[in-house]
Amino acid sequence: MTAPKRLACLVFLLIAELTLASCTSTHSPATSNEPTPEGDFAIAASPTAVSLAQGGSTPLSVTITGVHGLSGNVSVAISGLPAGISISPQSPLTVGVGSTVSVTLSAATTATLGPSLLSVAGFQGSLSHAATEALNVGPMADFAIAIQPGSVGLTQGGVSQPVSVVVTPLNAFSGNVSVSLAGLPSGIAASSGSRFNISAGGQQSITFTAANSASPGTANLMLQATSGSLNHSAGATLQIQAAVQPDFGLAVLPGLVAVTQGQSSRPVSVAVTGLNGFSSDVSVVVSGLPGGVTASPSTLTIPAGASQPVTFYVPQDTPAGAATLTFTGTADSITHSAAVTMQTSTDPVFSITYFDTTITTPVPDETIHIVNPGIQSTPSATPDLCANIYVFDPTQELEECCSCDITANGSLTLSVAGLTNNPDNGVPITSGSIAVIPGTGPCDPTNPTPARNLAVWGTHLAPGVNRLSAVNAAVVETQAEDLSLSGGEETELASLCSMIVANDSGFGICSCTGEVTDTARKIARK
Repeated sequence: MTAPKRLACLVFLLIAELTLASCTSTHSPATSNEPTPEGDFAIAASPTAVSLAQGGSTPLSVTITGVHGLSGNVSVAISGLPAGISISPQSPLTVGVGSTVSVTLSAATTATLGPSLLSVAGFQGSLSHAATEALNVGPMADFAIAIQPGSVGLTQGGVSQPVSVVVTPLNAFSGNVSVSLAGLPSGIAASSGSRFNISAGGQQSITFTAANSASPGTANLMLQATSGSLNHSAGATLQIQAAVQPDFGLAVLPGLVAVTQGQSSRPVSVAVTGLNGFSSDVSVVVSGLPGGVTASPSTLTIPAGASQPVTFYVPQDTPAGAATLTFTGTADSITHSAAVTMQTSTDPVFSITYFDTTITTPVPDETIHIVNPGIQSTPSATPDLCANIYVFDPTQELEECCSCDITANGSLTLSVAGLTNNPDNGVPITSGSIAVIPGTGPCDPTNPTPARNLAVWGTHLAPGVNRLSAVNAAVVETQAEDLSLSGGEETELASLCSMIVANDSGFGICSCTGEVTDTARKIARK
């Protein structure tokens, strides 16, 4: 080869080598000169939130995941546990990288209630990471047991009404409850037997059967209910009655008969009630009547379930005082009695109630008619009888008092509106009652001397009348009730009236001018 050719070939090879070196340098790896990353781990708790009831437990998983080839073990510590919460196995735990460990959270029955946040932290050398866990502690699941009703009655040879044993779940309780029944006396059987089960929220109906030989009396039943470690009880009373026989009840109402000398009493009602299938007539007689007092009728025959009125006439000369009257009923060899008290009085008191007087005209005025029916307490032409008038509000507090003379055959017509306009405070009394006490001597309401021989009526609108449009509306005259005034009541009334007179409040409102003899004759004809 000639020298020029060798030189050209050498240059070519040199250029080619340089080009190859340049290409090799351009495609070398970029990381060939960077450091290798260090290993690490990640930690997680599952589930991220748990609920736990007092007395219960729940699992919790802790997972360690390796990063960049980390291997070995990680120490895991769980902290922030509320009082009464424990963990098993105990913290710290050893968890291999790439592994999951399950732990159990347990709550004591006294564990602190409410939410908290736990920390699940892992450590390996200088590496550390943590996860959080939400924990909520709720009340312990439980149940309540009750028997309804708590008292059961049955008769020898009979069956009771059903009772219900009820299990009520508390705090998500969902188990079954075993119930045992104790305390049944001899001769009493329960339809459920002595043991039975009830699911949460359920109930068991039970009836009790009494043999004819069962002893009458009271027994205390006890229900003992258990579910796991839970234990509750409930009680009931069993009343065992002797086998019943037909019978009757006798009642006389009212139990107090108040009557004035020379008058007849208001009727009392004698009632017979049949018991246990009793259906016979009852013969009733009255005993204990004071001398001269008569009953009408004196003997009665009353069917079971019926009643009959009886009135009493007290002669003028019957001594004042109290007597016990006995009503004795007899039928089918059965005898029962009922007693009432008869109070004979020489001191009649008349009491009426008045209606609402707030409605303005046109309406008929409500009035009180007081009549002396031609009888004087002493032979005199002067008005020696008087009407002592006392006005009470609905609470029976005495508001007003006054007196009016009434001659023989005389009559007073007093306006209720006039009687109830209290001059002390200007506020009218719209409802209440009025008492009228016949008196002798000075006509002074602060010193009543009860006598006889007044008649009192109250005139009111007829029921159903429209007050606003009643111009010529019909009225109803109602005779006042006869009451008895004890010595203590008389003294108290005099004292209260004296205070009203002293304060000039509600005293002397009734006007005694003029006497309405036409009204007296009208009332006398009724």
